[in-house]
Amino acid sequence: MNALIAPGGISSATCAAPGLVYRQAMDRKSSSNVERAAEILLAIGNAGLEGMSLADIAEALDDTKSAIHRALQGLAKHGFVEQSSRRGRYRLGSAIYALSKRSFTMADLVEAVRPALVRIGSATRMSTYLMAHSGLDCVCLDFQEGIYPIRALLNGVGGRIPLGVSVAGVCILSTFDPATRNAMLAENEAALTAAGFEPDGVLAEAQLAAEKGFAVRPGADETDVMSLAVVLPRDKVHAAAAIAVVPPWRDIDPAKVADIVTLIRTEAARGI
Repeated sequence: MNALIAPGGISSATCAAPGLVYRQAMDRKSSSNVERAAEILLAIGNAGLEGMSLADIAEALDDTKSAIHRALQGLAKHGFVEQSSRRGRYRLGSAIYALSKRSFTMADLVEAVRPALVRIGSATRMSTYLMAHSGLDCVCLDFQEGIYPIRALLNGVGGRIPLGVSVAGVCILSTFDPATRNAMLAENEAALTAAGFEPDGVLAEAQLAAEKGFAVRPGADETDVMSLAVVLPRDKVHAAAAIAVVPPWRDIDPAKVADIVTLIRTEAARGI
């Protein structure tokens, strides 16, 4: 996503590429047991049903095997991870699923917004994404694929991309107070720089999105495409979230942007 599109015309609204899933901030050793456990769950979750070995997890998190093993034992005790049928490999446990089904969850948000994604996609024929805040990232909760070929960095629901690298992330940043935005962008500085963005520029985009309720990024060059995202009302969806689309053309006039923003807001309001 420069907003949904990453530099070079590659959409990142869908689900982050492997190199972006573990941002540079995660290449260091964990600073606390809680952070280590969270990073383990993210790593194992992204590995899928095959799971990960102790050595794989330690390498991915740049941490010691002994520290990772202790954390895995604690997570397994409470059902958050389990060993797969392949000896020595770990995958997410049943407790994760059980917690996701309790009270208000992101599943409720997906259920409420999915009809809007379908209608927006049908009306525009564009790829349409529901993105939500998750730590220092935004995560793809749902998407409807359009008819226009867009090279995607994301590979499905659950993909992550650092806040600020995409327009959806800019919209999500806009829902936080300025101090929190600054802190998040400081933590993501390495990822932003690697993607070709400067924190100050992203901060300015987030402030504009806070004022307008949407963010848009034009294509960087003749090979790039634009992307656009609209902030969802936080008081109604109980989360920092946005709907993003990837128009198939490189140049788009302000009137067309306004039409798309109005369409997204109208359709989203029908569900939330």
